[in-house]
Amino acid sequence: MRGARVEPAEVEGALSEHTGLAQAVVVAGEGSSGQQRPVSHVVPADGRTVPSDELRRSAAGRPPEAMVPSVFRTGAST
Repeated sequence: MRGARVEPAEVEGALSEHTGLAQAVVVAGEGSSGQQRPVSHVVPADGRTVPSDELRRSAAGRPPEAMVPSVFRTGAST
């Protein structure tokens, strides 16, 4: 994705360190230009709301920048 090899588990690990999340999964998604990009599906902890920009800042620097998702989709745990 984005010209770089992306290890979803590495990105998920970085996101999972955020105390506001109960769960994070990263998958390949397709951007408007047709390029593959990382997309994160997150479940906030205890009904919290965690803004995407906060998640992006939290993950920045641990995986390489090309691996930090630009899209975060929020869902509920099952």
